[in-house]
Amino acid sequence: MKVFKLFILVCSVVLIACEGREGPVGLESLVDIVDEPPGTNCTNGGVMITSGIDTNENGLLDPTEVKTTKFVCDGMGPKEVRIDFPSSGSTSSGTPGTNTDSTHPNTTKLYEDLDVSLYPGYDSIVYVVRNVALFNIAGGASPGPETTLVIELVDMTTGTAIANSKITASTGPKFVSANLFGKFPNGKFDVGVRMTSSDANYSGGAYPISLVFIDKN
Repeated sequence: MKVFKLFILVCSVVLIACEGREGPVGLESLVDIVDEPPGTNCTNGGVMITSGIDTNENGLLDPTEVKTTKFVCDGMGPKEVRIDFPSSGSTSSGTPGTNTDSTHPNTTKLYEDLDVSLYPGYDSIVYVVRNVALFNIAGGASPGPETTLVIELVDMTTGTAIANSKITASTGPKFVSANLFGKFPNGKFDVGVRMTSSDANYSGGAYPISLVFIDKN
């Protein structure tokens, strides 16, 4: 692993992990950086960066205290940084045929104070939705291929959708958005995910949801 080449990038990730996330008075915000072996998260290996609040005050970032996980990947091919959002997204699971059913937009906050300017040098930004599932609210048959979720990212600070971020997904393991480079607001904003179902009888959700910065050069 090329540690020196990663140094500046790791510092940027640590800043966004710590910045704006102070815990209650007396509790410390912790960051751990460990080697990530080659595998699903980083094809050629890299580092994993986790952060959270030391709620039990033992000076260690325990697994139950981790709120944010990021990967900085090394090796051949595009340079990537992935932010795994700790929250999941879902539709409403209200009564079919009412104004609370799953065909009405439901928005979940994913991350506070995101600032894409802390990740310079990238030419592509996508978000990845994994493990999409649909559930019959009233019971009965499984959803057919025509039953889908419409998923999009939202700037929750202003309440507006991120342009070009809409994904139409059916039940499946992985869906990737179009390139959102240049579509995010300048400065800090709270990012959320908005989901609606094409069928009022089916609610749905997805977890995890990740934001991926890619440098193809």
